[in-house]
Amino acid sequence: MSKWLGIAGALVGAGLTSAALALAGPPDIDTYTIIQGSSAALLAGDDPYAGGYAPTAAAAAAFAGNVEVLTYPPGVPLLLAPARALVGDARWGLVAAMLAIVALVAWMARRRPDDPLAAAAPAMAALAPGAAIVGERAWVDPLLALALLVAVVASAAGRGRLAIVAAALALLAKQNAAIALLLLACWRPFGWRRALASLALAAAIALPFLVADPARFVDRLTLVLELPLRGDAINVAGWLAHAELATPALLGALAAVGVALLLALAALLARTGAAASPALALTALAAGQLAVNVFSGHAFYNQHWEVVVLLAAAAAADPRPVAPGEVRPPLSSRGRARRRSGRGAPAGRRCRSRSRAWARARPGPRGAPCPPQTSGA
Repeated sequence: MSKWLGIAGALVGAGLTSAALALAGPPDIDTYTIIQGSSAALLAGDDPYAGGYAPTAAAAAAFAGNVEVLTYPPGVPLLLAPARALVGDARWGLVAAMLAIVALVAWMARRRPDDPLAAAAPAMAALAPGAAIVGERAWVDPLLALALLVAVVASAAGRGRLAIVAAALALLAKQNAAIALLLLACWRPFGWRRALASLALAAAIALPFLVADPARFVDRLTLVLELPLRGDAINVAGWLAHAELATPALLGALAAVGVALLLALAALLARTGAAASPALALTALAAGQLAVNVFSGHAFYNQHWEVVVLLAAAAAADPRPVAPGEVRPPLSSRGRARRRSGRGAPAGRRCRSRSRAWARARPGPRGAPCPPQTSGA
């Protein structure tokens, strides 16, 4: 029953997210102007950081008519350009990322059919607070959440190259992905080598945008650090700004607490070593994002939505540790039937149902038979 409730909740959440975007007009928010204009500039062969983008009438009224500039890393226009070209609205790329998150969480939950919390995880991801309007308001957090989730799942499955690409795309989606990369580097199945490879790949993709105008590129990506505190931010700094208590000393203390929490999370992942499971890694990523949200200068419910989604993925993820060099092969339908029946492979038969990576991770003669599988395995 819990499995079907989870599927129903996921479908309802996906329907609400899609309907919110299909029925709503252009939102009165700067992020919509930014992703629409930058993706269109990229499709036209122009530098998306070169010019400003005129906001919609509603956004101009809400933001005093300011011309918007791209302040996200270059992965945002690169990843959203296909949706802009196909349907004319880059936000559908964000909705696609949200649906992919729900599908991946459902895939992880399917591998744990006896856990009711895992069965409910897809519905938790689809119905997270604010999910129906995250895509409608053109917030890019679904790109970051999906990339981090793929990086963890691919690392646990021994797909190192895919994990590196996913982590690089996370760095290219939003600036605070650098903190997530630090935590991933401390998680042994991902590790420092893959973290450095992800950083190098992201730098290579961003290099053409940097070379076009280095000063402008750096200025755009660091502009968020110069923005004043907002009293409507959903964090401690926002409350202090609303109460007019935001002194430099208090803000410095908040930043110190946030840094200490992040270092504690990194130390926890590093100390657990081989005992760090995918579920623990996703929980640590969610806690790291929450620390950034609570103790930074700006945080709104799109950032808190990302925390809930990562926690939902952690509920569906495998709680078993990933030992160094271990690769967990996917269960084929024949493999699942063999487990249910309690029968192993015939003696002397090569284990062809295993992936090549699994065979390399398990030393032994080339013609060794498959290990026997019991119903309790």
